[in-house]
Order: sequence, then C-alpha cells, then structure tokens
Amino acid sequence: MPLPRRTHCKTCNIELNEFNCNHTRTGFYPECKVCQSEYAKNYRNKRIEANPNYTKEKHWKSRGVSPEQYKEMWENQDGKCAICRQESDKKLCIDHNHETDEVRALLCYRCNSLLGLLNDDYDFLWKIYEYLKVTTWNKKPREQGEING
Repeated sequence: MPLPRRTHCKTCNIELNEFNCNHTRTGFYPECKVCQSEYAKNYRNKRIEANPNYTKEKHWKSRGVSPEQYKEMWENQDGKCAICRQESDKKLCIDHNHETDEVRALLCYRCNSLLGLLNDDYDFLWKIYEYLKVTTWNKKPREQGEING
C-alpha cells in the first residue's frame, strides 16, 4: 500500500496543491517548488565551492572526455571553434556524433546550436547553401542611402 502523500511542505509548512508541488517518477517531493528550488540551488553552490570546475567536469564526463583531453583538444584548435575559427570568451562545446556518441571537436555555442538545429542533415545544409547563393550572393550590394523597392 503506497504511503499517503504529504499535504504540507516539510520546510515552510505551506499546504501543497497541484500548482505548487513538484512531481517525481515515484510521486511528489515533500517540499513546495520554491523550497525545492532553493534546496537545489544551495546543493549546486556547495558542489561548486568544493570543486570550482564541477559543472565543466560534469559536462566533460557526460561526453566521456577528461579535463586533460578537453585541454588537449582546446590547445590543438588554438582555443578556436572548429567551424568558424573564432575565439570564444565562453568555454567551447564538445561536439559529438549523436548516432555513435563519438566526440568530433570543440565548437562555439553558435556553431554547436546550428549543427543541432540542422540535425547533421547534409541535404538540408545544402538547401540552405543553395538558397543563400540564389537570394543573397548574386545580388550586388545596395548603395548607401538606396531605398528598398
């Protein structure tokens, strides 16, 4: 027989209802959304205080890349995105093949997002290339002050 659901938040003691409680796979958190959010933020901050590279290392581990391997990849790419070759003031994303999980290279956020939106679809990328070629590259640049039309 399942345990009865808590009716009040264990932290702030407000009454829990369908609008202020979080659901889990096994039922409900014993805290309201506000208290649960505060708990999660404090937990994360404690982890980061204990290890300032916690979030980076967590991301690297999820891709099977050690901090040393990331640093080596970053140095091999001169700290630049493998696609646009721009330096990024943020950390570079670890690009991987979604079918094989094989790590490919480090990309800036913009290029990584673009690849994600394209779904690694070469045909779609070619269609975009053809569209830009026809609509943009064959047009001569407008003179300064020229009106649209």
